[in-house]
Amino acid sequence: MLKAFEKKLRGIRIRCSFNLLLEQLGRVFAAASVIGILTVLTERLLALSIINSWTLWSFLALIIASTLLFWLLYHPSRMQVALLLDERLKLKERFSTTLAMAESKDPFALAACREARQTAQHLTPKGYFPIKPTRFWLYATSTWFIVVILFLFMPQKDLLGFLKKKQEQQEQARQVQLAQKDIKRY
Repeated sequence: MLKAFEKKLRGIRIRCSFNLLLEQLGRVFAAASVIGILTVLTERLLALSIINSWTLWSFLALIIASTLLFWLLYHPSRMQVALLLDERLKLKERFSTTLAMAESKDPFALAACREARQTAQHLTPKGYFPIKPTRFWLYATSTWFIVVILFLFMPQKDLLGFLKKKQEQQEQARQVQLAQKDIKRY
């Protein structure tokens, strides 16, 4: 009986954990897409070179690290999962009571735990805990689509004159190189 109870609780905890990971990943991707939009706009409007392989890899590492951090911070405990299980299956606090009174020697507590374990053998709670992406995935997908569209189709502007200065410097460097070649010829 104890194995069935623990197995159900562990299975639901894994499902809740995976759902939480999906939710946190969706939230972080949605936030990252806003940063992506701002980055593309900054690069295209101000003619700054921001997007390169180093920044992309750093950004991806930051996304993964923050997702894992949020997932670990909000990871459900056994008692939280038991309360959620009681609530969704309308079990009248059987699972949470069993966890809370597991170490008790009181005859009432032992009887309550035994009854909850028997109930756990006949439950199929997986339908109450589906693994599915949250609404944040819709936000993340749509805003990343905007990032790609901006990156591919937004023309380069030079609102602060950085591109013009860079081109002038390149032209001066080219003229210096031509002058050096001319000097070497003579």
